[in-house]
Amino acid sequence: MKTKGWKRIATWILVVLFTAAMLFVLGMPLVYAADDGMAVYAANDGATVIGDGQMGDNVYWKLTADGVLTVYGTGATWDYSNPWRTGVWEEKEPGYRNDWKCVRTPNGYIYPESIVITEGVTHIGDNTFGYIETLKEVTMADSVTSIGNGAFCRCKSMNSIVLSRTLRTLENFAFAFDEKMSSLNVPDTITDIGDFAFYGCVLSDIYYAGTKEQWQDINISSKEDGNAALLNANLHFGADEPSAWAKAEVNAAIGAGLVPENLQKNYQTAVSRGEVAEMFVKLLEKSSGKTIDAILAEKGASVNPGTFSDSSDKNVLAANALGIINGTGNGKFSPDGTLTRAQIAAIINRTANVLGVETKGYTHKFADVSGHWVSSELGWPAKAGIINGVGDNKFDPDGKLTTEQAIAITNRALNVLKK
Repeated sequence: MKTKGWKRIATWILVVLFTAAMLFVLGMPLVYAADDGMAVYAANDGATVIGDGQMGDNVYWKLTADGVLTVYGTGATWDYSNPWRTGVWEEKEPGYRNDWKCVRTPNGYIYPESIVITEGVTHIGDNTFGYIETLKEVTMADSVTSIGNGAFCRCKSMNSIVLSRTLRTLENFAFAFDEKMSSLNVPDTITDIGDFAFYGCVLSDIYYAGTKEQWQDINISSKEDGNAALLNANLHFGADEPSAWAKAEVNAAIGAGLVPENLQKNYQTAVSRGEVAEMFVKLLEKSSGKTIDAILAEKGASVNPGTFSDSSDKNVLAANALGIINGTGNGKFSPDGTLTRAQIAAIINRTANVLGVETKGYTHKFADVSGHWVSSELGWPAKAGIINGVGDNKFDPDGKLTTEQAIAITNRALNVLKK
């Protein structure tokens, strides 16, 4: 009886080992416990989640093998102790203080290189992402209104950050010693910038979405010159000029007659649906060499003044009559509403169709558009180089558009479509 019992145990061990081996070969996730007991998920897929957990009462994180840390949920992240003051940074593995800063895998440690903070998160707590030396870029949803003490302190490789456009406060040491950060877009909602928020940074240019008068109203701490890097940088105001990356394309678009005068300011603010309709009507005229009335007649389309209850603008009505821009439902166009990247991609595709360009049969490789409504209309604009991804094989279809982004995209469309 003892011999049979041992045979049964040995058989079960072999079955378990064989099953684990087959799962690994087939690329299915395996779970194993690291030395510290933390579960790690490994597979052949480069975007596999290797760690996940909680970092706020209703905020969670996941880190994938490609170094992308996604923060999601609602509300604030928790506050964490300052590792520089507590000596926690002296632990055996650099960055091992919090599990999202360093996750152990069968092939070694994975550190975040990119952080994506999604819609719903409202506050980044004290020291949450401090001392992540591998971190290069951060993208922050517009729901974030405040950033805590030392939240991104000593992220010495970070050279790109997209701040929330509703951000109000930056607390002490928020970006201190982020020495690779040379420029920054600052929203016009900022009211307070704390002590040493940018201490040790080498900022050359600040692009502020508001006016000079608004900037002067911000409470910026100058304690012991702790924000000298910010105060001594070259200031560019949203009412005056576009960001450095967009300047050449914006100027070209203005020179081509694509940009109405009312859009030649506040470049970092959200563009409206009505403004985009006006630009794309101009795009149609400049690309075809015909007036919008001639294009409508050629296509057998006519403007109906009663189409929308909230807009009688001829540009809006013409763009809608040609099937380029739809309404938002209930007989409304919402001319002051914002546009997403997916929506402008679709507008580009439909504009090309009006001009006789065949856009069917083109594909894209963006991983985050699978199943999204824009997928079938994104292939041609992406292939033509009119609208690009945001990195890491992603398109960010629901990301909001700024005025300068819309202008640059319209200018690229003109270069491709003009006859």
